[in-house]
Amino acid sequence: MTYPPISKVASTHGAPMGRRDLAGDTAAALRLRIEDVVLDQGYDPGGAYWGERPKGQTLYRIVSPCGSVELFRDGASHSEVERELKETYTSATFFHYTTPLWLVSYECPKGCFDPMHETGLDVVLAPDARPHCETCGEPIPDDHILSVEEYTR
Repeated sequence: MTYPPISKVASTHGAPMGRRDLAGDTAAALRLRIEDVVLDQGYDPGGAYWGERPKGQTLYRIVSPCGSVELFRDGASHSEVERELKETYTSATFFHYTTPLWLVSYECPKGCFDPMHETGLDVVLAPDARPHCETCGEPIPDDHILSVEEYTR
C-alpha cells in the first residue's frame, strides 16, 4: 500500500508556518500511517516551516493512503501519537513508519572546520536530501563527501 508524499508548499513568497490538518471521516475504518517528519533547519521535505522541535519531541505526520486524512502532531513516540489519535479515530488501524536516516561526513567546500572532528563535519539526513554545510549552508558536492553510513537513533 502506498501513501502520498508530503506535498510541496514553498513558493516565491516564502514558506508557510506549518500545515493545515485534513481530518477526513473520523468514524471510518481507515488505515493511518504515523511517520516521523525529518526537519532540515526547521523545514519539512515539502518546504513548510515548523521550527526546531523541543528536546525529546518529534514531528509526526498521520496520513491515509488516499490522502483524505493528513494530520501533524508533536510527540515523544509513534505510540504516544497513536494513543492520542485513537480517541478521535476509534475505528482506524494505525501503522508506524520510521524514516531511515544517513550520517554523512563531509568537507565543506568553503573550508568550514569543527575542532571536535579530526576529519570533516557530519550531518544526519533523510535519504532524499542533499547535504549542505551545517556551518555556512553551502551545498556539499559529491567529491567532498567522505563517508555515508546508516544512522541509528
